[in-house]
Amino acid sequence: MNLEGDWVGGLEVKDTWLFIKAHFNPQKNVKTVTIPQKDIHKMVPIHFKAEPPHVYIEVEKDSQTFIFDGQVKDNTIVGDVTQSGEKGTFQLFRVADIEGTEDYFGLYKLETDRLILFGKRWSNTVYLEERRVVNVYPLTDATFFSEMGETIIFKDKRANIIWRQKDFEISGTKVTLYREEDVTFRNKEVTLSGTLALPVTEGPHPAVVLIHGSGAESREGYHFLADHLARHGIAALRYDKRGTGTSTGDWHYSTLKDLAEDALAGVHLLQTHKDIHPEKIGLLGTSQGAWIAPVAASRSQDVAFTVFISGAAVSPKKQELYRVEHELHYLGFSPFQVNLRVLGYSLQLFIAKIFQKIQKVLPVSKILPKDIVFALYLDWDFDVTPYLKKVTCPVVAVYGELDKTVPVQKSAAILEKALENHDFTMKIFPKGNHALLESEAGAWSEVPRLKERKFVPGYYDLISSWIAERTNK
Repeated sequence: MNLEGDWVGGLEVKDTWLFIKAHFNPQKNVKTVTIPQKDIHKMVPIHFKAEPPHVYIEVEKDSQTFIFDGQVKDNTIVGDVTQSGEKGTFQLFRVADIEGTEDYFGLYKLETDRLILFGKRWSNTVYLEERRVVNVYPLTDATFFSEMGETIIFKDKRANIIWRQKDFEISGTKVTLYREEDVTFRNKEVTLSGTLALPVTEGPHPAVVLIHGSGAESREGYHFLADHLARHGIAALRYDKRGTGTSTGDWHYSTLKDLAEDALAGVHLLQTHKDIHPEKIGLLGTSQGAWIAPVAASRSQDVAFTVFISGAAVSPKKQELYRVEHELHYLGFSPFQVNLRVLGYSLQLFIAKIFQKIQKVLPVSKILPKDIVFALYLDWDFDVTPYLKKVTCPVVAVYGELDKTVPVQKSAAILEKALENHDFTMKIFPKGNHALLESEAGAWSEVPRLKERKFVPGYYDLISSWIAERTNK
């Protein structure tokens, strides 16, 4: 009996259904159970027994106890569950390891007129419905299971789907509410690949280049926003960052100025497109992208507007120390432990700056692991203010009130001072975290623990309406 891997499914007790995810790694003796609605996350069972085909799991947290007693058969585990004395049933399905899930991405319309957009977000395959983001897991190469208890079956070369939940089943069809084009463009020796979403109405249209946050971000990170913009009359270019997807180069060895030039190369590509107005092209940067966007906008009069989302106006060093401190507090570390670890992180950043100076004489980046070499190319004392003061186009800045990744109030104050006497709009959404998801604590570690992942009301609408207003003048 091979239990290795991830399993997803649900339990039902007294007509209440709860999503379950279990992970088993016998080689490392790792066993965890997650029940998000009960605030149980990657919890190690207090009792576990696996004697083919029988599996027994007992999980306890606070006053809650869950006992799973089931049988393994054909990639399922089915059996009885006891939830704090109440009897019920459960069923788990083995998550399949398949490639090419992006082949399923796109917009589907169900018979009930629900619009479902499949894509990838935060390293998970998900679907977006209105404001809600739902994780889905592959069971076969054409069947997925959602954390809402839905079984989704793709048919007819992914043109149609069957949507099943309990005894209720409806069908859906892939729809085209805007056009998409695969594009490539160059910045010196780097070739960047992306997808341009275009409204179906007659152009020329305003357009925006979507700039990534930190890390290995591909075009998929902006799939949802590009979908919204294109359906609201605004063309959107999303592209694979250097070294991700099908783009060449390597973001690890790139400065903020390098990445700003990539974004401007995207602007210049859009200026040549017959369906895009060459004087109505802007930039939108999220997180680190909100440092890159003003650098790019300050260098070119071709940028018609800029949108900053969850961008720190303090230096990368101050932003990272702020993030680490608040993440540790959320995870339950004591004040002493937090101070000690923040001090240690400060030392790491100090060492990185020393290596940056050595790098100017000796190419130490060639012998360092990639996962730390990016620290040699990021200016940890970078000050965005001089670039903001050179920006001449309209600016809107969007934040989540509870964001614990960047210091929102301090950043807002810096932006307001740097952009005084400027066409500048600020919006801070209540309950929003760094991704503008409705949150309680705002720490990034909270995202997997959210009972529902919903974008704050009005987030996407604010962006599309602001761009439309500025480009229709």
